[in-house]
Amino acid sequence: MLDINKELESIDYKDVCSLAERKNEVAVNIIKNSALYFGIGLANYMKLFNPELIILSGPLIQHSKLFYDTSKEIAFEKCHIKNNNIQFNDSGYYKDKSIAVGACAMVIQKLKN
Repeated sequence: MLDINKELESIDYKDVCSLAERKNEVAVNIIKNSALYFGIGLANYMKLFNPELIILSGPLIQHSKLFYDTSKEIAFEKCHIKNNNIQFNDSGYYKDKSIAVGACAMVIQKLKN
């Protein structure tokens, strides 16, 4: 007998990203819905801090161009900043180490102050 719960538990974000790339409607909706909320969070960040550059990195960004593009689109749509010169980058110089380097930079900055 097929245990659907065990099969569902074995699905991870890479599987969803892969299905979305192959235009699976459910997977595309999952990615777009997740990107909507992430994009709203980015828009709030953009309004609060007015950054010149936003580097998005991490496994989901690396595995889903749809997630990256949709998040970026939503962020610009929701932030309502005129003359928006914010640039986005999807990994930056440090590629998959961006998160660790950013955390280290925050610690160093905190120690300097």
